[in-house]
Amino acid sequence: MELKILKDWKIYTGQEQDNPYDYISSNINPEDIYLIGKYIYFPDIIAHEKGFFLKEKISDELYNVWFNKLNGDIQEVEKVINHLHIYDLFGHFNEVIDEAIFLEIASQIKLSWEFYLKYKFPVKEFVIDFNKNDYGPTITFYCKRK
Repeated sequence: MELKILKDWKIYTGQEQDNPYDYISSNINPEDIYLIGKYIYFPDIIAHEKGFFLKEKISDELYNVWFNKLNGDIQEVEKVINHLHIYDLFGHFNEVIDEAIFLEIASQIKLSWEFYLKYKFPVKEFVIDFNKNDYGPTITFYCKRK
């Protein structure tokens, strides 16, 4: 996939070919990479009450609200609370970005969650839902129950 940012970087630096490592070295803050890894690709996931949730998104109050609204259907509670809108991760960004970029980000998150959940909870089976039809790409997960 050709990225506009790397094309612009190549022109800016006068390089003959795209060099993503040079771009990263010159432009990306290590704390940004840490935040993306820690909270997007490999987030803390905890067991809470009857479900598994993104640690930064769960609270007793939120859990109780959705548990009651969804008549105790824990899988649906997990889906709602663990739900991420990919567009919302970039709410500050106002440039036009190819939709394929957002879809690829969601695909990468899906893959990382699949591996991470298997690693973190090896005896549990999780489903990672990736939806392209909602408000931009969305992703969530829930624990499969019998």
